[in-house]
Amino acid sequence: MIDYAAMDQGSGLRQLALRSEPTVLTMLQHGDRVAELTLLWQVCSALQNYGYTVTVLDGTAEESEANPGLLNMLEEPYAPSPLQDCAKWSVIPSARGLKLLGNHTADMQARLSNRLSDSAVWVVYASAEALGMLQKNKQNYRPVVALSPETTSLLSAYQGIKDLALMVRLSEVIAVTVNPLDTPEYLATGIAKSLQNCTMNFLKCPVRHVSTQLKNQESPAAELAPESIRQLALQLLGLPVQASSSQVAESAVASTGAMSASTRPKVAHDHRLWSR
Repeated sequence: MIDYAAMDQGSGLRQLALRSEPTVLTMLQHGDRVAELTLLWQVCSALQNYGYTVTVLDGTAEESEANPGLLNMLEEPYAPSPLQDCAKWSVIPSARGLKLLGNHTADMQARLSNRLSDSAVWVVYASAEALGMLQKNKQNYRPVVALSPETTSLLSAYQGIKDLALMVRLSEVIAVTVNPLDTPEYLATGIAKSLQNCTMNFLKCPVRHVSTQLKNQESPAAELAPESIRQLALQLLGLPVQASSSQVAESAVASTGAMSASTRPKVAHDHRLWSR
């Protein structure tokens, strides 16, 4: 297990001394706002706690005269950056700007490196269409998808992955179930297994499962992202981590055949829901 106490606030910055470009992470927006925003907060919090400066390009928020964002940065390269401080990281409305970048097949890092030079990690949170346009030429693309242990979230997550797979070659999808505190763990595992089976069967794309909990943001314990998300954040940056015993056990369960019918959501058995 990682010794988090040994990693101070400068650890991330020292790692970046070897990097010439910011790291770009992507999160698929498919409609489950509670799960998606919870995971976005936890990932950004984990990165910030490691010492990385983070900027979120929010593809769900549209730029306007009263709400400037990425589009303004692209059209006015020497104007002040319209950053919205989120106490620990910066958020930029980016819906129209991401569309502009996608339509012109421009390299996002090249276009924005000067404007966001102080940021070590960019997190792009956007729809399948926007991410597909931006990432269509990228190799080894691994988007992150957040979902709740509910059938509606499972189906919308799959549809988002399917839409993305039509535009870009996916090497892996990282599915993170965001579980309410009163939700049994087997429900989240069953939902993830259903997504893994159907995504592999119909899209030929593997899905790696990570689990986290929906926390009360007003609680002091919410200041720290769960261990699974702290490790995921480091993995997304390409840094090695040692899996905890719980993750090893979860991986072993995921690699053993189908779950029993009593714990798997019934939607996994109806292929008509997935093949549309």
